[in-house]
Amino acid sequence: MTNDLDQTNPKVAKILDKLTSKQAKFCMILAQKPTISATQAHIDADYKGTYNTHGVSAHQLIRNPKVIAAVTSLKALLGTEYKLTRESVLARLEDAVTDCLDHNDRPNLLRALELQGKAIAMWTEKRVVEDVTERQEMSEREQEEARRIAQIRLAQAG
Repeated sequence: MTNDLDQTNPKVAKILDKLTSKQAKFCMILAQKPTISATQAHIDADYKGTYNTHGVSAHQLIRNPKVIAAVTSLKALLGTEYKLTRESVLARLEDAVTDCLDHNDRPNLLRALELQGKAIAMWTEKRVVEDVTERQEMSEREQEEARRIAQIRLAQAG
């Protein structure tokens, strides 16, 4: 299977025929790059607006039933179904860090960096557990009783 979609391909054209040209481009980008964010696909599909408006519009677009059907069909045609792995999650976090730096999004940048740090165990919780039980010595009488019970159980088992 090829990793490129050609709109002149009859199968691809049929999948995209009910979409606008920008919606079709958006779907093709999402199908070919399964790790790309919807916001970035929206930008790459030549929609206009600020980063925030791209995020909102992309969110609305990926909820459109025609877009969902087209992306699903294109992924099936390409065989690019996305499998979630540790590496893919870390790659998405790296993309998020880059996006946050590009758009001066400090709160989300810090969160993405925190998640990356957790993934490599930079921060671990330290728990101190103290022994709060007191050791009590058994009296000679209690020790003798424990021995007697143990002998009875052994005799019953044997």
